[in-house]
Amino acid sequence: MLKNFLLSYCEFRPPTELATHVACTWCNLSRAVAGAPAQAIIPDGCADIIVFGDEAPHIAAPARTTQWVNPPPVGTLISGIRFRPGAVRRILGCDAIELPDWSVELEAVCGRRSWPLLAELRAAGRSDARRRAALAGWARHQLDQNTEADHLVLRAGAMLTRAPGSNLTAVAEALDISTRHLHRSVSAACGYGPKTLQRIMRLQTSLRLAATQRPAPGLAHLAFAAGYADQSHMTREFLDITGLTPGRYLSGFDPEVGRWLGTLRH
Repeated sequence: MLKNFLLSYCEFRPPTELATHVACTWCNLSRAVAGAPAQAIIPDGCADIIVFGDEAPHIAAPARTTQWVNPPPVGTLISGIRFRPGAVRRILGCDAIELPDWSVELEAVCGRRSWPLLAELRAAGRSDARRRAALAGWARHQLDQNTEADHLVLRAGAMLTRAPGSNLTAVAEALDISTRHLHRSVSAACGYGPKTLQRIMRLQTSLRLAATQRPAPGLAHLAFAAGYADQSHMTREFLDITGLTPGRYLSGFDPEVGRWLGTLRH
C-alpha cells in the first residue's frame, strides 16, 4: 500500500478451529479520492474471498506477481477471509491451479454451496464484524462437509513459509515424499510449484522484517535474514515479483505485511 494510507487495513486471528486452514479474516475501509494511484497487491501464497462494498463475494486466487489495482471509492468497506497455502481444495472444492489468474465470483466456482453465504452477507449490511463472521462460518461449514484435508500440502506450505530459504529436497525428505510428488501436490493445491511459493514467501518475509525490525535493517542484512543467497539474489526476485528493486519498493511503499505469517500451524 502507498504511504499516503489510502486504505485502512486490519487483520484478525481466525477462530482456533479454523487456524490450520485460515490465515486471518481482514477488513479495509477505503480512504481513496478521485485520481488516487493504483495500489500494489503483493503475492503471499494465499487465496482470499473478498467482499467489496455491496458486491457479490469474489475469490482472489494465489498470484505469481504483484497486481496493481485502482482503489475503490472512498468509504467502501472491504471484508475478506484469507486461506493458507494449500487450503483452497478443501474449502472451495477445486484445485487452486483451476482458478483464474486474478478474480472470479465465488458463485461461479462453488455454485449452490455459496448461496447461504450470499444471504448472510446481504443480512450483514455494513457491519464488518458480521461480514467477517459470515465468511468464517461459511469456511467452517465447508471444512465440516469436506473432511479430505491436504495435510501434506499444508505442512509443505507451512515449512516454506516459516523457512523460505529451505532446500526443497530437504522439505520433500521431511515429508517422506519425492521432489516430483512435492511439486505435483503443491502445484495443484497452491496454483504454482514449491519453488514459486518459496520465492513468494522469501519476499513476504523480507517485507515483514523490514516493517517490524528496529532499527530498520540494511538491505544486505535483510537479504540474509529472509533466506536469500545474497543481496543481488533478493534484488532479482523483487524485480521479478514486484517490478521494483527492494530499495525502491521499501522507500516508496508501505506494504500490508500479513501478521498471519507469525501464526503458522503445522
